Amino acid sequence: EDDGAEFDAQVAEKAEREIVRLERKIAGLGPVNGLAPEQHAELAVRVESLRAVHIDVAQAAADVRVLAGRLGESIERRFDAVFGSVGMHFQDLFQELFPGGQATLRLEALTSPGEGTPEGLDGAEAATGVRSPKLPGVEILARPAGKRLQPLSLLSGGERALTALAVILALQQVNASPFYVFDEIDAPLDDSNILRLTKLLKRLSADQQFIVVTHNHVTMAAADVLYGVTIDQDGVSSVLSVRLAAAEQLGEVYVRGHRQAVVAAV
Repeated sequence: EDDGAEFDAQVAEKAEREIVRLERKIAGLGPVNGLAPEQHAELAVRVESLRAVHIDVAQAAADVRVLAGRLGESIERRFDAVFGSVGMHFQDLFQELFPGGQATLRLEALTSPGEGTPEGLDGAEAATGVRSPKLPGVEILARPAGKRLQPLSLLSGGERALTALAVILALQQVNASPFYVFDEIDAPLDDSNILRLTKLLKRLSADQQFIVVTHNHVTMAAADVLYGVTIDQDGVSSVLSVRLAAAEQLGEVYVRGHRQAVVAAV
């Protein structure tokens, strides 16, 4: 339309090729979505909502990491305090069960951090990003009189039983319970060890109650009360109980009165 401009065939051909290219590009986009503005507005609202939720979750995760760190420090402090107290009671109880012996609790070294996870975290820690508190294992070392200090696994059966019992009782001295149930703890012991065991239980029974399931006559003789099940001639079972302290007093009265007393322990 501009009469003053000269027609340039090359420019016109180039413009036509560009027009064709743009038309093909527009055709490749497909039909026009007339609802695109409304859909964009809805998605923008949802994005803002998800962004707010993400911020809240990130803040909560940071708070959990801080709390986990504080709990880890608290657990380690309490473990050290309880471990020291249990170790002290264990030494005293072991020396009472093994006169002239020595025992101790030793912390085992931690294993090296795992490989293939960020910052040495294990699988669960890597997924959550929270490091769990790492506590070492505990090794029991004992030296009965006349032997060298060695792990629990190298002791004899009776020595292992008494040493393990000393550890259990040491734990209970730190966190006491109203009563304890022991099942056949004297089975691997000889009479001399059973006497030391019953003497220890007698001393501790001043503040705690012990219920011992046993078939050993030495252990039964040290008990205050016996409970047993017997079967009479008719095949009927019945529960019997004997309070030995009361029976001894009754026996003394009968002896002083020149009468005979018979006490049966089942």
